[in-house]
Amino acid sequence: MEKIILPPIKEIYRKVESSNLIESTIKEVQWILWFKKIIAFTGWWQQIKIIFEDTNIQEKIKEQSNQIKEKIVRDIISRLKNYDVAILTWWTNWDIPKIATKIAREYNLPTIWILPKRWEKDSLWKSNLLNIEIIINSEYWDSQYWDESAIFAKLSDWMFVIWWWAWTLIEFAHFMKINESLKKYNWYVKKIVPINWIWWLSEILHHIPWNDEIKELSLPKTTIYSWEEAFQWLKNELDLNNIIKKDCQNI
Repeated sequence: MEKIILPPIKEIYRKVESSNLIESTIKEVQWILWFKKIIAFTGWWQQIKIIFEDTNIQEKIKEQSNQIKEKIVRDIISRLKNYDVAILTWWTNWDIPKIATKIAREYNLPTIWILPKRWEKDSLWKSNLLNIEIIINSEYWDSQYWDESAIFAKLSDWMFVIWWWAWTLIEFAHFMKINESLKKYNWYVKKIVPINWIWWLSEILHHIPWNDEIKELSLPKTTIYSWEEAFQWLKNELDLNNIIKKDCQNI
């Protein structure tokens, strides 16, 4: 059989500014770049905010914080590189979203970025890191942060949570509500993988008031402490063999 040559991933870029075109654009790029699942990265992790008189100490803390964040994300994405997946992040061009997008591009994985209209000026497309950029216009009044949360959750097949902030709970709520509908019609539910780098992160998500059956289907039953454990849990929950890249099946 003649080998199909895919176009260089950096050459594919689509900008979507109408919600009516999101699905068709995703399908178009899926056909071009051959990804089958969309893996989301969410969370926010700021370095320790302590002011030291010695600026060298302050800089070292910042540098170490950035190194830890990059190691976390790289460990996860490096385990996804042999699978037909795209990486989805949201509107900040720094911290976890930018790190995940940049590392995904290093591993030649398709990238999707979603943001509210008001944040468009800081888009990552200028860095040539994106394959799909989705601009969300507010349905009511002016564009605000988190207008994109519902669509972010809807696009995700799995979601890795690294640290969290108030908006992480917004995405979590959308995710769980979608899963209620998926379970009702006996479809596969979306999976949420909270990485327990910060000791109480997983515990918060497990104790948020919600339907216990849906939480049990969506979240790991035990605390996930490492990226190896997170990936193994996904392998146990999902048939990842169905999305392994053809040229990696014998590895």
